[in-house]
Amino acid sequence: MGMFDFVSKIGAKLGIDYFEKEEALKKQDNEIERLKQEQALRDQMSAELTQKLVALNLPIDGAAVRVRAQGVAAVKGVAKSQEAKEKAVIFVGNHEGVAKVDDAELSVVVPEPPGVVHRVVKGDTLSLIAQRYYGIIMAFDGIAAANKDLVRDVNAIEVDWAIRVPPLTHITYTVKSGDTLGTIAKQMYGDAKKYTTLFEANKGTLKSADAVAVGQVLTVPVLHPLPASNATPVA
Repeated sequence: MGMFDFVSKIGAKLGIDYFEKEEALKKQDNEIERLKQEQALRDQMSAELTQKLVALNLPIDGAAVRVRAQGVAAVKGVAKSQEAKEKAVIFVGNHEGVAKVDDAELSVVVPEPPGVVHRVVKGDTLSLIAQRYYGIIMAFDGIAAANKDLVRDVNAIEVDWAIRVPPLTHITYTVKSGDTLGTIAKQMYGDAKKYTTLFEANKGTLKSADAVAVGQVLTVPVLHPLPASNATPVA
């Protein structure tokens, strides 16, 4: 993946008065002492972030965080899945004082399709994010589940925090009384005319686009693949 940018003044607080200490260091006249104190602060951050990451119990062997100059947090270890790797990056980045996360030393046992790191902007909701990346409004549950423990509250996502948008090919929908492919398409995609997409995806179970039965489980495919993963959260 690479180097990911985060907003250092946004995120979960560490047990260190990071910004207060940072300001105090700027007033330190003795260069040697200042460098020594800066390293001590980075060591404190490294220890706490490592402890927090390990406590998250992600399937990562040898998980560790080392904070370098300018708020760059290098995450190390061997992840059992791409999901675990992405969660580790986002979890660490969503802490105050972290400006970038470098995952060059965080490998994955078996490479898998990557998700996307999305930086929350004003007006975002999980439904709007789901529609943007998948084309499916109702796919927000998957995004919520993917970000449990990564943000303070998945039901009230905060501006400038980063969240994970996991890979997805489809969701399912169980037909209810009164449903038509048009009404389902409107609910899923925001466009009743997309009923043809639903029909094509469910030709094996639907005899025609006009015949759906209560209790049928339909496949609701994504409208487009995720963009190629990149090292900067998408805003």
